[in-house]
Amino acid sequence: MAVLHHAFRCAVTPALEREIANLLAAWETGDRERLSDMALARYTALAERKDIHAAFYLGPDGAAPSWLQPQFISPGLAALVVLAKGFVPLPTLSASSDTNHYQLATQLPALGWATDEIDCLIRGQPIEAMLQGSAGCAFRLKQGGFRHTGGWTPGRMARTLCTSVGAWILCQRFGDRQAGSKSV
Repeated sequence: MAVLHHAFRCAVTPALEREIANLLAAWETGDRERLSDMALARYTALAERKDIHAAFYLGPDGAAPSWLQPQFISPGLAALVVLAKGFVPLPTLSASSDTNHYQLATQLPALGWATDEIDCLIRGQPIEAMLQGSAGCAFRLKQGGFRHTGGWTPGRMARTLCTSVGAWILCQRFGDRQAGSKSV
């Protein structure tokens, strides 16, 4: 599983890994037309997903359709659109309108969290970081120009952060600052 900062989770399955491999194969061979076609075909299937449109600015009134054209497509945006069908909303996060992100950003430093850990928890990594792990070191992926593709938090990191946030929640509920302290 991976978590996206816009409050969705996505199971990492063999099928998802195959889709990523197909996207990366098109990118690696320079076949931007194929990459664009794959993304545009999936984009139309997202018409009913208002939650996805709102979170990632993929709505028909936004810039996404033009960014999916061959001259602008990036592997990150293509992956976001192709994989979005498997995104499952996390109601406790998505219902907060990002107020939980503000609380984490302002309260976790007092509990000893480093800025980069907080940033990773709230914003995650660019989706290209996840793709790079699948691509190996054969080629390097730059973050795409469409800025709304960030927020990928790998499952292992998500579990570690979840444990730390669980301690923080206990601290908030019971007022014991030590319960939420992060061990060094």
